[in-house]
Amino acid sequence: KNLIKPLIRIPLELFRRIYQFRCAQKTINLKKPIPTIPLTIVDIYKFPGYIEKDRYYNGLLKNLNPIERKTVFFVPTLVMIPMREILSAYEELRKDDRNYLIKEDYLKISDLVYAVGHYFRLMKIKIMPTKVLGVEISSLIKEELRTMRGFSASVESLLNYRFSRRLKEQKTKLYLIIDYFENQVIDKGWNAGFNLHYPKISSLGYMGYVPPFNYLCCFPSKIEFDCNLLPSVIGVIGSGFKETVKKYATDINVIETPAFRFQHLWKQQEENEKENDNSILIALTANLEESLNILNIVIEYINSSKSNNYNFYIKVHPIIKINTLKKVIGKNLPDNLQFQNDDISDSLIKSDIVITGMSSVALESLALGLNVIIIESYSGLSYNSIPKEIPKDLWYLCHNFQELHDAIHCFHKEGKNMPNDNENISPEIKAKYFIPVTNESARKFLMLDSPVY
Repeated sequence: KNLIKPLIRIPLELFRRIYQFRCAQKTINLKKPIPTIPLTIVDIYKFPGYIEKDRYYNGLLKNLNPIERKTVFFVPTLVMIPMREILSAYEELRKDDRNYLIKEDYLKISDLVYAVGHYFRLMKIKIMPTKVLGVEISSLIKEELRTMRGFSASVESLLNYRFSRRLKEQKTKLYLIIDYFENQVIDKGWNAGFNLHYPKISSLGYMGYVPPFNYLCCFPSKIEFDCNLLPSVIGVIGSGFKETVKKYATDINVIETPAFRFQHLWKQQEENEKENDNSILIALTANLEESLNILNIVIEYINSSKSNNYNFYIKVHPIIKINTLKKVIGKNLPDNLQFQNDDISDSLIKSDIVITGMSSVALESLALGLNVIIIESYSGLSYNSIPKEIPKDLWYLCHNFQELHDAIHCFHKEGKNMPNDNENISPEIKAKYFIPVTNESARKFLMLDSPVY
């Protein structure tokens, strides 16, 4: 299987990349003129449902004047978009009011071939016998190098690296470089490339999310810092994350930046906007396996005789299709379990209890004074994202339907004072972990009123 897989994956990857390149070329007549003044380029991901809609930098451009907006260009990476929709995606991007710098306008076919040829270059790496704690691990390293896990991400990473090189060759002037920073392989290609080709230009790695504890890639290491694979500054969305991010690399510069995705936390939450005191929101995560585990436990709980008083609303993560979930869990859903199409901000306002997993929704909910239940799987790592400083009596961690029952029972029966406790501490949580989007914070984010970092 491992011998055959490369023979299938590599040609398919090359075909998709060339097809995407051709789609971009077909829409190049819609390309907006590029100013000759230095640009601020912003890394952004685009996936189904979020081509025109912004998920990562909500409110950024609204705080800039027309002249300043002309210098901000988003650099999109297409994710999970079917091939039949790629052409229309580029058309939408080029017609959008926002400025986009399309990578394929600068890349060449030779760059695509080079990136996809990554797998063959891996085969040339010689792994010397290596022991860790007395265990010989060279065979494990060889096995990992020869798998196709993360192959598409590696290709995208190398294209990001080549993109920075092509920009430099065309003498494109830059003022600031912003990476949506999760410190994955894609980010390493981006930062390595721009650090090499634009060494004098400041770069910001924007962590616009709540970092889960065991999501280890988002915590930079000293060797990544020494190898120049990190941006010059890392921006977190709250003061409470600054020291956490510096845990393994104390020399990195970490600053506070606006929580663009979480502006809804500052909306007035009217009591009468809630549907009732028994509304429970199930906020699923980007991981399909985890989402299915959460749903199965909730359904098991609902099918018990003690769940008839509650209404459950499912909010699916944007990258997961509702039909995919329905096919797996079956069509016979309980009557009081419904899928919801509202934005997460509207869903939270209507809820009394929030059930979730590896998601920033848990901390958002606590910042709104809501009751939170996190369902963890017994398998794999725990990706709980609630900081240790937050009192554990404000939320529950569950692994099965009985524990879920006990948590809901406590919130609604024995814990009538819990919502008040949450509401009392929620302003502190919001202030510590979420920076509001204001004219001042947005301009500071882009370094418009002072020298760059």
